[in-house]
Amino acid sequence: MKTKTRKIGAGGWLGLSAVLLLLLVLSRCHAAQAAAAPETPADAGGAVALMYHHLLPENEVGRLSGNNIVTTVEAFTEQLDWLKSEGFTTLTPKELSACLCDGKPFPKKAVLITFDDGYLSNAVYAYPLLRERGMVATVFLVTGVSGQVGQTMDPALVQMMDADTIAATADVFTFAPHTHNLHKVVSRGCSALTAASTETVRADYCKSREVLCGISGADATVFSYPYGLYNDTVRTVLQSEGVRLAFRASSGVITRDCDRYALPRFPVDTTVNLTEFQQFFSALMVE
Repeated sequence: MKTKTRKIGAGGWLGLSAVLLLLLVLSRCHAAQAAAAPETPADAGGAVALMYHHLLPENEVGRLSGNNIVTTVEAFTEQLDWLKSEGFTTLTPKELSACLCDGKPFPKKAVLITFDDGYLSNAVYAYPLLRERGMVATVFLVTGVSGQVGQTMDPALVQMMDADTIAATADVFTFAPHTHNLHKVVSRGCSALTAASTETVRADYCKSREVLCGISGADATVFSYPYGLYNDTVRTVLQSEGVRLAFRASSGVITRDCDRYALPRFPVDTTVNLTEFQQFFSALMVE
């Protein structure tokens, strides 16, 4: 019995070729889409920013009346030790900016440690603790502050870092602007910065940047709003002057979805225990 062989005509070969070509195109498109797929939130990562102010040993906290933004040296030490044991990487503002603005990947566990105002206690207590652990931090300076300065701590006084102390700690601290002379309360929910005209905001920022130019490793492309308050005027001035990141005072994890001119920071003071501190990082601890 003879088996009939079916011949494929020219039209059939053309049809088969078209199907094969289509499959090839689709497979390449799928590969390209997979390679260019947008990052998922887990892939994109993020960072936690911490906002400190003043540090004092536990037995001296009560000597500074009317100041509720103190962290004890003992609690700060415990917090740093936990971050170190968990493998966190401390970022400079420039490194965070590269992640948010330039597409650089976040380290798996990233933290930005910041101090507002420029208290002398940052140099006396925080600096050696950070340095011992190979960590870095950012100090947002009120560059025109006229408070008492010096290198000898008096826990009963509000003392700020002087030029010599700033220079001596620049290997750990990045210094950035927190205004020059607009860190004042005008009324509830209003600061001297948010009440100022465009010209005043610009002049104040430029003066702060000028002061910082004389400090090794200073970074005037990041900014911290006094009391976390800002408005469209402030934001517009900062953008026009080349500021890339600005920080408020509300809690939250920093991701690429965040407004770069309203970045969150977790406030840390004597009311925050270690368990609460660890919870700030829960979103970054998921394997």
